[in-house]
Amino acid sequence: MDINAVGRNILSQQCEVVSRTRKWVNDEKDNDNYSEIKEINSGIEEGAKRCKRDLPSKTTNGWALSLERDDSLVSLFGKDSKTLVAHFEFKNDNSLRIKISDHSPRYEVPIDLLDTVSDPQKELLYDVEFSDSELFSFRVIRKSSGEAILDTKNLPGLIFSDQFLQIPLGLAKGGDVYGLGENEQSTLKHTSYHRMNWKNWNGWARDATPNGNANLYGVFPFLTVVEPQGTASTLVILNSNAQEWVMAPDNTFIYRTTGGILDLHLFLGPTPEESLQQYAETFGKYYIPPYWSLGHHLCRYGYKNTGHITDAYERTVNSSIPIDVQWIDIDYMHRYLDFTVDDGNFKGLVEFVDRLHEEDKKFVVILDPGIDIENKYKNDTYDAYDSGNVMDVWVKRPDGTPVVRKTEWWKICISQFHDLIKVDGLWIDMNEPANFGNGDIEQGCIANDVNSPPFVPPSLLGQSLSEKTICPDSVHNYKGSSLRHYDVHSLYGLFESKMTINAIREVTKTRGFVLTRSSFLSNGRYAAKWLGDNTSWWSHLRDSIIGIIQFNMFGIPHVGADICGFLENTTPELCIRWYQTGAFYPFARNHNSINTIDQDPGLFGVDAIDKIRTALRYRYNFLPFLYTLFYHHYMHGSTVVRAMWNNFPQDMACRNLDQQFMWGSSLLIAPVTNEGDVTKDLYLPNNSRWYDVSNYLQLNQINETPSNSGHIFPLQKDAMDTTKARKNPFTLEVALDINKEAHGDLFFDDGISQDTVENDNYFRAIYDMSSDGVLRSVVKHNNYYEMKELKLNSIGINGLHAVAIKNIILNDEINVSDFSYEEGRLFLTDLQLPMHKEFKLKIVVET
Repeated sequence: MDINAVGRNILSQQCEVVSRTRKWVNDEKDNDNYSEIKEINSGIEEGAKRCKRDLPSKTTNGWALSLERDDSLVSLFGKDSKTLVAHFEFKNDNSLRIKISDHSPRYEVPIDLLDTVSDPQKELLYDVEFSDSELFSFRVIRKSSGEAILDTKNLPGLIFSDQFLQIPLGLAKGGDVYGLGENEQSTLKHTSYHRMNWKNWNGWARDATPNGNANLYGVFPFLTVVEPQGTASTLVILNSNAQEWVMAPDNTFIYRTTGGILDLHLFLGPTPEESLQQYAETFGKYYIPPYWSLGHHLCRYGYKNTGHITDAYERTVNSSIPIDVQWIDIDYMHRYLDFTVDDGNFKGLVEFVDRLHEEDKKFVVILDPGIDIENKYKNDTYDAYDSGNVMDVWVKRPDGTPVVRKTEWWKICISQFHDLIKVDGLWIDMNEPANFGNGDIEQGCIANDVNSPPFVPPSLLGQSLSEKTICPDSVHNYKGSSLRHYDVHSLYGLFESKMTINAIREVTKTRGFVLTRSSFLSNGRYAAKWLGDNTSWWSHLRDSIIGIIQFNMFGIPHVGADICGFLENTTPELCIRWYQTGAFYPFARNHNSINTIDQDPGLFGVDAIDKIRTALRYRYNFLPFLYTLFYHHYMHGSTVVRAMWNNFPQDMACRNLDQQFMWGSSLLIAPVTNEGDVTKDLYLPNNSRWYDVSNYLQLNQINETPSNSGHIFPLQKDAMDTTKARKNPFTLEVALDINKEAHGDLFFDDGISQDTVENDNYFRAIYDMSSDGVLRSVVKHNNYYEMKELKLNSIGINGLHAVAIKNIILNDEINVSDFSYEEGRLFLTDLQLPMHKEFKLKIVVET
């Protein structure tokens, strides 16, 4: 069967099936409303008369329309809604919500969105126009360009039935389209003949290895469209049912889902970064992570015993490779039971964890969401299961008997487990939720419209909603209400993330750390994310760059892929190149699977050890800068990792780039990702100056890693872990732009306590260099008292292009003599400036 042809047929059929009769909520003539609405002449019936009462009703912050369906039309999937209400809510000057539903009590995604403060003085960036034809349509127009950025004109196909909803949407003409997830995507940009020629993707959380366009662990109906002139909008559809996304010609996006409502959120920027910030402000931002979680992490599935994990850790340390966190997969469990430790093979594990803590390292373990009902732990009991029965926490079959084990009791289990072994963070896996069978392995799934709905997205893996999970008619208890798994399946990882971060914070008395596999819109509020079970292939190394960019767009900035690859055996060359890339993932963890070779970095010989160590030294040098980027995300929703088009949206050459990326707006990373290559072609946008980072750090060059001009980087000398590195002296690296100016900042706190910003327990300084040769620091917050123990020891200034340095004056009185100047780079040493105090540095040059 030609799936694409089927998709086109569904759309074309509904040109006839869609509602033809339109009825506005407001039945009164309203000249004011009429003058404020721009109506489009659809051309369907020449000379059609307009009726003033056929206008939308004005609400306190937008418009409401009532739609009626023609009963004589043929139904495609049955149970069609007779009437709909469409609300157009102007959230603020840069965002719009379009919500279409019927009058029945339908399921809506239970996420609390965050209301952004609206400035009534700001003019809307957009207009909303409605068609005057009998066929309902609307257009969202960007005022600055007069172009439609979201449009249903001439796109009939709106369907609203009980288990099939569809809306076709025209995206900005000529715009480049990015987003949708979670799927393996070989290019970041969708806008090509192949990708926009009825290409379909699916959203339904699934335990699967990355393999083409199949649905994977998370669901993100999310698109960012960069328009030809460089402005951008981000469209998010809040729906958690099984769904299909079709990319059709002429920048047409067809959205289909099996339930819920149509809930569209449009963020208009106007820049790409601003549109992503607006999304994060609404759906939630990631907290400032523990500082240790930004270090290097080591793990594998297949540690045989405590000696095996100890050997891997010691090889890393003895190779002088920085490491902050040792992890362990399910190997440590007694018969794979959550909240247990195998006292046989992993005797001594508790003592090993105590040693890690003595050596300033952390320890993270995995937890799966399934609780075994047959195997026992100690004294022929299993506390997690027994207490779950007492508290009645399980997901139920429709008849009320338990089938999956999970709810708030999770906190109690984690607290008891922490008493057994002092974990610092938790890794939650298999939380799609995954099942090694299909549906209910004891009873199967009952034959009904919930377990076998009339529409299943055509390329969904297994072509069944119960494939590798539980039956869709299973029942969850949520705040006293019963919800069908059919509706909330893809939310399982989100709500487990929320419960787990709350639990780990409570037991550790810190801000906590959680890593999740399954995720959904707003998951960034609670957890970091890794890209799942990749393979030790060069193609998966390349695809990982696309993945970390996408999840930063999705509001989950703390993201990474398994370094060196999870499945199959890696090679020294691939592992080196993966470390040189992964050193710049926001989350950097080496992890591989059972029945593969060990791949901890001390195993691959002297040359590999040296190159991996160098890559990680880069990372540790830049951790204060990376930490500051996470602060800006927390405060403003800024992305940490960015595509080139995000920083240079008017440079058309950047639209296709997905094998180089940036940290914030200033550090460009272009790793070698092809087997056998020793060089890398990279693109540097015009009208900007770039500097080679390897000159800053006096390290061997590992990648093409230039910094953009006009920025000041706070760096710190590296060490074997973040606890030690945080005590080392700072360096400021200044990259002057063409006007000989640069700007930067530093956020620093204790790296572990909760709510340091809210409690004002942090340090923040602004650094600014002006064209007159003056570098200043301004301390904005000075309530992290350990800052007084830290020194600014050196400053590098790049791009002076002077003949010579005449003199350097510190704080208007001290002549600085310890400096060198060569090829436009001034480097000052042995400054010993207290980090918590402001300074002024005047540089007088001979031109």
